[in-house]
Amino acid sequence: MKNTDRELFYDKMRQFICARSGFSPEKIAPDTALISSGLLDSLAVSESVFFVEDFVGRPIEIDDFRMMTFNSMEHIYNTYIAPKP
Repeated sequence: MKNTDRELFYDKMRQFICARSGFSPEKIAPDTALISSGLLDSLAVSESVFFVEDFVGRPIEIDDFRMMTFNSMEHIYNTYIAPKP
């Protein structure tokens, strides 16, 4: 994926988070702690898994899922979306 795909993911994920938290999108950076800051609660983490699956067009295997992977958009992108070497 190109860098524009990364930015597209960040923009879409910000919209997703803001719709659930009421937080301002300008305040959510790629490395913002989403879970530990309270932006994503356990229900929102579950919903975000479905969001990421829809974005990439494939399921996240249960064996590959780690809750803390969803603590930042950057970590989500690097784990589930970025091309692997």
